Amino acid sequence: MTTPDADAMGLVALLPCPACDRSISTDSEACPGCGRVNDWVHPKLARVVEHLRAHYADAVFEVRGHQMVIKMTTQNLRSEIGSVFVVLSMVLLIGGLFSTTLMGLATLCMVIGVCLTLFGLSAFTHHTIQIDVRQGNPVTAVSDTKVWADVITMLR
Repeated sequence: MTTPDADAMGLVALLPCPACDRSISTDSEACPGCGRVNDWVHPKLARVVEHLRAHYADAVFEVRGHQMVIKMTTQNLRSEIGSVFVVLSMVLLIGGLFSTTLMGLATLCMVIGVCLTLFGLSAFTHHTIQIDVRQGNPVTAVSDTKVWADVITMLR
């Protein structure tokens, strides 16, 4: 893909449409002349996309020109531990058919697991970051800087 040229004032970056060669904005969704989808992405954002695909397969992102929004959901540790207790209780229930001690342990594990899972506020945490590389600080909104630290580092 070609590198966009800024106009005389440096306000709008234009690039030629690969289909009809008409000048289009880097941030336009499609060429106004032929309707071809504009797939140009700023090089910094292209590196972020490669990084996401390599390290965060569950991340959902939308990128166009100079802007990008990334969303990711992670499971809380409390919920993961609760799930382990519930599974353990199921195993102990089978053994509990033969021993009252194992039945008691199964019941205890079930209660602990259900409490951790249900009262863990949320089983998942949603993380979002919005990026615009034209800004002095390209990160325009972020939900958790620790989660996105590597992406933020790539943008600087």
